[in-house]
Amino acid sequence: MKKFLRLIDEQWPFTEADLDPLMKIPSRHFKPNETEYVEPRQWAKPVLNEVIEEAVEVKPVLIDGVWTQQWAVVPLYSTQAETDAAQAAHIADLAAKATQAAIDAIEATFSESVKAITAGYSEDEIKTWDKQLSEATAFTANSTASTPFLDSLRGVTGNVKADLVGKVLANANSYSAALGTALGKKQKAIKDLGAAK
Repeated sequence: MKKFLRLIDEQWPFTEADLDPLMKIPSRHFKPNETEYVEPRQWAKPVLNEVIEEAVEVKPVLIDGVWTQQWAVVPLYSTQAETDAAQAAHIADLAAKATQAAIDAIEATFSESVKAITAGYSEDEIKTWDKQLSEATAFTANSTASTPFLDSLRGVTGNVKADLVGKVLANANSYSAALGTALGKKQKAIKDLGAAK
């Protein structure tokens, strides 16, 4: 809302509603009698610490013949203890956000590593890995163990069952090693982040 200074006695502020009681909604096109009132030139708010201070508009002053908007920086808190507590809370909030951003970046790196490890495999195929490993492990322990999934797979591919089992176990070991390395890096990064606090 616009604010005006009355020139005759330098009283301030007057609003559009003060000068035109019939006005229901402030209008940017409103102009008062310029011989009686003036809208001060806009002036940028001062730089301040918004955690503990605020800028309050005060009476305009005449600068080089132009009435100019003025600001006063006032504290948000009445005591030093309150001010200190507000600043401490703000610093803690910034630290928490920075930590969360770092954790999010670590998690994103881990996710990318997992994607790289499983690249070339569909989600549906990945879902069968536990079943394949379970049956391959059972067959290794007992060659008469029931392995319906591997048997179906072998029936289509024509692989020798022992070779298929060996391939499944080797792939599982490679996957576990790669995933373990990626997970270890993630956990170490998060641990190091905590130690750096």
